[in-house]
Amino acid sequence: MEERSGLVTELDTIQASLTTEKRGFSDTERARVVEIEARLSAINGDIAALAVLEKRANGSFNYGTESSKSEEKEKREFSFSKLIREAGSNSISGLEKELVEESAKEARAMGITPQGIYLSNDIMNVKTRELRTMSAGTATSGGNFIPLEKVGFFDALYAKTVLDQLGVTKLTGLSANVDLTGFSAAATVAWAAETADAASGDPTTAARQLRPSRLSAYSDISKQLLLQNNQSIEQEIINSFVRALSVEIERAAINGSGSSNQPTGLLQTSGINSVAMGTNGAVPSLAKVLELVAAVENANAGLNGKFLINPKLVAKLKQTEISSGSGAMIMSYMAYFNGMSDQIDGKPVFSTTNVPSNLTKGSASAVCSAMIYGDWENLVIGQFGGVELVVDPYSQAIGNKTRVVLNQHIGIAVKQPAAFGAIVDLLTT
Repeated sequence: MEERSGLVTELDTIQASLTTEKRGFSDTERARVVEIEARLSAINGDIAALAVLEKRANGSFNYGTESSKSEEKEKREFSFSKLIREAGSNSISGLEKELVEESAKEARAMGITPQGIYLSNDIMNVKTRELRTMSAGTATSGGNFIPLEKVGFFDALYAKTVLDQLGVTKLTGLSANVDLTGFSAAATVAWAAETADAASGDPTTAARQLRPSRLSAYSDISKQLLLQNNQSIEQEIINSFVRALSVEIERAAINGSGSSNQPTGLLQTSGINSVAMGTNGAVPSLAKVLELVAAVENANAGLNGKFLINPKLVAKLKQTEISSGSGAMIMSYMAYFNGMSDQIDGKPVFSTTNVPSNLTKGSASAVCSAMIYGDWENLVIGQFGGVELVVDPYSQAIGNKTRVVLNQHIGIAVKQPAAFGAIVDLLTT
């Protein structure tokens, strides 16, 4: 423990030095941080193991599941395939029964009456992966999980989710329609003569509607696969569902169309600041990026401004000079020219393929990328209840399949549109 404390102090010293001197890592510092991290991991493992031995020696070791860590472990061990099998015969048992009953209490407290099995956000809050149709008869759709000579598991590729890191506002456990109320314009004051009447200075009030939109999916799972699974497939199935939901929620929050049952995303929200590159779009320039920042700051926003772009734009900005011949790029590559990695103009930059790269401007058809800048706490994602899970062993029985349906209800709102700005006609080729 003393060694661990010393190593943590050393990390704090390195971090303080980087912050104070406003620079990146030296080669020595970078290597030392990696070395410390590896050693800390080993130390923590040793401390945990020694604690177990010590408790066994004095007879105080508890093999129960009373701690919060054990409760988290239970949720990780929740068996999706076991729930599906037992739900078909109305005989849910064990851990699955306990967690489903806890979720039902949450649903009743929020006035929700689900058609199927209600699962709380706590249970669904696992690492997310993609939805797929599972079948024991086809290797690429499920047969790979049957224990024959199959080893390991490989997953699909997903868009990176970054909105939590940007600091968006998330409201959970909602049930009724929600209006976010506040001032769209501040109170005003004015100078006046000694005995003259004061001028009216009332602020302008506004309400931003947060209404649920249904996000849903289903998967047909063969009953043979459920019988022959290798005891890990249920976790992969549930992870796949939830990651697909998570990725789509972020895509809609960024660029939801507002039609076809989608919520309206940030780029489609009226009132955000806009900077145009040209009639047919144009490659990025420092002048336009700074114009975007200025547009937001001139609206008295941008105090915690951060950029959100896509990987194509990251690559272009790291190859685009601030001015011809300068060698310094708009987005620094590593620490060249004293730049800071993953920053533009000293402001953090985040990247995800959920930011569109197929927009159109004039003759530039389906090749334009977007850049967004703003105070991200003004983007609100509301979760209405948890995730509803319906296990249907009957409608697909003729095909020896169980159908699993998930529903989640999400609302998107922007409190202050002027706190954001966007360029939507950037060319990356």
